Amino acid sequence: MPFGKSTILSIQESLFKKVNPNIIINIINNDTLLVAANITEDDFKNLIFVTNNPSFGNSYMYLSNIEVFLDNNLEQTEIYGLLPIVSQQIGQSDCTAYIDAKRTNQPFINGFQNGISIGQLVNELANLSVNTPDTYGKSKKFTLYIDPL
Repeated sequence: MPFGKSTILSIQESLFKKVNPNIIINIINNDTLLVAANITEDDFKNLIFVTNNPSFGNSYMYLSNIEVFLDNNLEQTEIYGLLPIVSQQIGQSDCTAYIDAKRTNQPFINGFQNGISIGQLVNELANLSVNTPDTYGKSKKFTLYIDPL
């Protein structure tokens, strides 16, 4: 019997809370979207994700959005290009974990290309856009939107 979306999201919530109990989790839209907020740069590299599996039935968890907040600002800062890069990293880690029969995976434990951190990635992407403020030296917090299709 396949896992339901609410079960998968509950497991994902527990995995995020294991990384840091201060990560704020909301499961909304009738158990169809998990929003994880207050994720620090240090938390980000240690995030643990449920590995997608055919036993989930028609459900497949994916990252639908990522928001970046600078220096405790309550308004997000748009970082162009961040979502596809982070999504690709999650997808690659998920596939490798499935092949290796691992129930969970940590896509960011070794950073991104050449080992750069999420903070460095944000800085580099922000530097490429004239519409994005300078992010160097600013603390960054993240909100992830995870949808179990």
